[in-house]
Parts: sequence; C-alpha cells; structure tokens
Amino acid sequence: MSRTRRWHGHRPELAPAKALQWIFCETHGKRAYFGRKKAKKAIKVANEPRLREYPCGTWPGRWHIGHLAPDIVKGEITAPEIYGWRRAT
Repeated sequence: MSRTRRWHGHRPELAPAKALQWIFCETHGKRAYFGRKKAKKAIKVANEPRLREYPCGTWPGRWHIGHLAPDIVKGEITAPEIYGWRRAT
C-alpha cells in the first residue's frame, strides 16, 4: 500500500500539508475540492486529459472533476452546448 493511500484512506490527519484536500459531496456522490485551483491540481495529478473541473451546484466555492463527453473531445460540440453555462461561485 502506498504512503499516500495510507494517509488518505486510514489516517487523514497524517496527510502531508501539500496533499490535496477534499470532502465527499453526498449530493453528487463525488469528491468536492475547496477551490478551482485545487480541482485543477487534482486533474494534473491524475494525468487524465479528458477530465475537467466544474463548480458544485450545491456548495458554493467547491469544485468537482469529471470526464468530458466524447463529442467535446472530438470537437463536434462545445461544452456549453451540452452542459449549459455553469457559473463559478
């Protein structure tokens, strides 16, 4: 078991200061990050090009990450056309 997994999975109080902090959003069933920059950092750490950050509709100031739709990746449609315009709060 990796050190990071042990810190986050069993003893979060032992997590290093640079670890990404998140809480579980029960409304959406996803991790919620405390700011857009932290969500972007999580995407960078995940090294997954199809992920994007978006604001949580329930909790202002919290952000989720998720996969872009395949049609957006292919350039056939834009994100606002699918998801609508989401205002960052």
